[in-house]
Amino acid sequence: MNILELLFKEIVIPQYVYDIEIKKNAGKFYGLINEAIHKDKSIFKIVDRKKDIFVDMLAKDIIEDKKKVIGPGESECAGYAKALRIPIIISDNYTEFKWLSEFITLTHNNILTRSQKTKQRTSLIRLMIS
Repeated sequence: MNILELLFKEIVIPQYVYDIEIKKNAGKFYGLINEAIHKDKSIFKIVDRKKDIFVDMLAKDIIEDKKKVIGPGESECAGYAKALRIPIIISDNYTEFKWLSEFITLTHNNILTRSQKTKQRTSLIRLMIS
């Protein structure tokens, strides 16, 4: 989770993804993930489009359109991303990325790679300052 905090100020999790996808796929890590989502000053924000008429209105058509070719989790992410003007979708379901070409799509491996490069840059800056 610390890697995500280094790379992002906020990560929006659609309510559907939190309620269904995370619970279904997290397995033994669900408790740890849930704790990180709900901790004080967490970068994770659960958004329920059904409680925000504007987000729902902006997201609904995208979600329905994407559901024709990809799963409901990625469809929800695409709808929320479009509605909230978020350019990046994080998902390990990379086989569906070809239908999300209007977004920057990252897997956990992309994030780990980015984090490693950030660490290398930080080390390089430290070396240059020393």
